[in-house]
Amino acid sequence: MLAGAFVLTAGSPAPASPPAAHHSAPKQITVGSVPLHRCKLATGARPVYCGSIKVPLDYHSAMDGTITTGFGWVPASHPANGHTPRTIVAEEGGPGYPSTGTAPDYVAMLGNHLLDNNNLLLVDERGTGTSTPIDCKAMEALHITTTTPAFEHTVRACGNSLNHRFPRAGGGFVHASDLFTTANAARDMARVLATLDTGKVDLYGDSYGTHFAQSFLSRFPNRLRSVTLDSAYEARDLDPWYLTTVTTARHAFDIACQRSAACAAAAPGRSWHRITALAKLLRAHPFRGTAVGVDASTLHLRMDITSLVNIVNDAGYDYDPYRQLDAAARAYLDHRDGTPLLRLYAQDIGYDYSDYNAPATYYSDGQYFAVGCSDYPQLFNMRAAPAARRAEFAKAQSRYPAKAYAPFTVREWVSMNPFTETFHACTSWPRALHRADPPVPAHVSMDASHVPVLILNGEIDSLTPAAGGAHIHRQIGSASRHIVVANMVHLVGLDDPFGCGQSLVRRFIEAPSRLHSMSDGCASKVPAVPTIGTFPATISQAQPVHGSAPRSLRQLASVALAAAGDAAIRYNYVDGNHDLGLRGGKVDYRGGSGTSEIATLTADRWTTDSRASGRVAFSYLGQSGHGTVVMSWPDGSARFSLRWHGAHATITVAGHHLHAPAP
Repeated sequence: MLAGAFVLTAGSPAPASPPAAHHSAPKQITVGSVPLHRCKLATGARPVYCGSIKVPLDYHSAMDGTITTGFGWVPASHPANGHTPRTIVAEEGGPGYPSTGTAPDYVAMLGNHLLDNNNLLLVDERGTGTSTPIDCKAMEALHITTTTPAFEHTVRACGNSLNHRFPRAGGGFVHASDLFTTANAARDMARVLATLDTGKVDLYGDSYGTHFAQSFLSRFPNRLRSVTLDSAYEARDLDPWYLTTVTTARHAFDIACQRSAACAAAAPGRSWHRITALAKLLRAHPFRGTAVGVDASTLHLRMDITSLVNIVNDAGYDYDPYRQLDAAARAYLDHRDGTPLLRLYAQDIGYDYSDYNAPATYYSDGQYFAVGCSDYPQLFNMRAAPAARRAEFAKAQSRYPAKAYAPFTVREWVSMNPFTETFHACTSWPRALHRADPPVPAHVSMDASHVPVLILNGEIDSLTPAAGGAHIHRQIGSASRHIVVANMVHLVGLDDPFGCGQSLVRRFIEAPSRLHSMSDGCASKVPAVPTIGTFPATISQAQPVHGSAPRSLRQLASVALAAAGDAAIRYNYVDGNHDLGLRGGKVDYRGGSGTSEIATLTADRWTTDSRASGRVAFSYLGQSGHGTVVMSWPDGSARFSLRWHGAHATITVAGHHLHAPAP
């Protein structure tokens, strides 16, 4: 389960710079017994220090040597007089991402008040970043959307390389492919805390970091003041079929359309029924076509049932499938217009899957499988040979309820990208040899310590569904509280464009004893996803906006608003500052005033028979925007002044004042 990865940082609000400046900070400090040196982790004006310690590769064998655990330290800038700063520990997800790589996002989430008075510690889990990274270059270089025999071979080679990397005292190599586990990473963290002499810490984990945090809570509760699980899923009793993913998706796509004025008006009824119809059509008749890539290129793609499975899954951490898929499905079902669907899939591949091909120091593919194949429950015995595992997996698929993932078959569902779930790929990872070392020991109760635990989930997050957070809440008991934030996907606090999840994290860490009295009123007030109503191929297919102007002018206004809004949202997905229009033309981006950005549209073709040119300024994630767009079509042209904020938009053209749902 790849999680915790996709933080949309472009244009996101940053905290105000604290009074302390880099130039006034010493180049080296000592924390506990560890000398730390100044380093760069993109923390703004806050000085940051880095260090490392040695930890056992295998905590049960003194003969297997040591590895490095690296970390970043952001000292409290203005602790109260006489107050010894506490320490907040933030742990990243994936697995595969180093915590130090997310430093700027943690600083933004926690804010100045907490960081003025608390230290921030970021420990890279073993296998990532500065902690003896696993770098399987052949795997990092592969671009995949489903597991293939070639990829299984690469997974096997990566695991085997770990078993020939660390010399063992007395000769030979350590069988290390099952030693990069969550439990061992938790032990590494405990050693870091002891060496730095932090006292009890406030532990925040996002996504897989919640898996880690549960492991740490079960083993080292006396080192904890509080625990925050952001986008939580179970470290104990996790379903190897991940069935709540599809049950959440069915509900999430429905409510995304029903709560959006544009989508609900254009397509009453259940969104999932339309996705079901699309799945049936793609199964029988997959198609090929060209699409706009995130790098301003034109791609040639095949749209098939596996493509749809991946798009549905990726909605769990990315709002855009919710925004686009229903309308794109209707465009293809009703008019065989595959352009919107192909562009959505191209965006899915280019943006959501880009980290798998990044350098291992940014994201370690190898660590993802080292953890996933050792810690996550599999549908086969990891101590068996690969051939036996594949046979067990095939038998498990044949016996699982055929309609469990409807409208997808079991075989179609488990063929998803292996970086979403490891289903097939772990049949090739080296067999486990060391004794079982689960993230949370079976005999340990996570509620015994009474450490306050805040559990956060997004309502439409199908990657780490709210059902998993509820399960953890039941496991921990009264020391925990579970809050589900409406209309939010993955990373409730860390990637929070609305301020709700972020405020919950801050208030809880400030006063964990107020966990149960803390207000969660904002959790029901996050706005709905601004889902697209339709993808018209021509002006005549466009849904007219509201007002007293002639219908044709209101249809043109609809196209102008859609083109401008799409340009604003696409900014967060494209590489660099250039994009191509949906059906032609181009969009260029540059910085605006404050935190705004500016999109310049040049002959942007939202429909085949129109051209949109103009300039639009917009805020993060396109939540608000304003500008002027000139629409040209075969019979003339007109200038449209656009403005939107929240759920509503206004358009002025030729003296007419029109209104519509925000794009």
